[in-house]
Amino acid sequence: MVMDFIVKRNKEGKEDLEPGRFYYYIITHPNSNINIGRKMQLVLEFKDTDKIDKLYYFKNLKDIWASFFACSAKAAAEKIELFYKEQIDLFKQTTISFPVATIKKRKSEIQLNSKKLKQSKITESDKQENNLKKRKLEIQSTSKILKQPKITDYWT
Repeated sequence: MVMDFIVKRNKEGKEDLEPGRFYYYIITHPNSNINIGRKMQLVLEFKDTDKIDKLYYFKNLKDIWASFFACSAKAAAEKIELFYKEQIDLFKQTTISFPVATIKKRKSEIQLNSKKLKQSKITESDKQENNLKKRKLEIQSTSKILKQPKITDYWT
């Protein structure tokens, strides 16, 4: 695997790696059966346009998943691949069924609904304020009626 990676780097005319550790990603390749060494790319050389091969990393967890699925590692790898492809297909279907125009339309609908909601909240808060003012006036008027005269009230 590493030797294939070094051969690939030499063919591309890139500088040699220093002895020791190096960090790399496995990127997607049109040919899924190609050697992993050919799919390796240094982290420092990774571009935004490159895509990481997520299925490779999921398949590397097959031993762990085998204990969860209670099956062999080979059967776990097959289940992982089926699940991954199913999820990718679902994602593709959702992106196909929601074109950009629909998303923009839904955003505008959400904005309109949020404006209506804000307006209704404002009118509700105005109603609550008016009710509070009315209640205060009622309390003041009833307190004047129920107010007992004091001796000092006669001297003014």
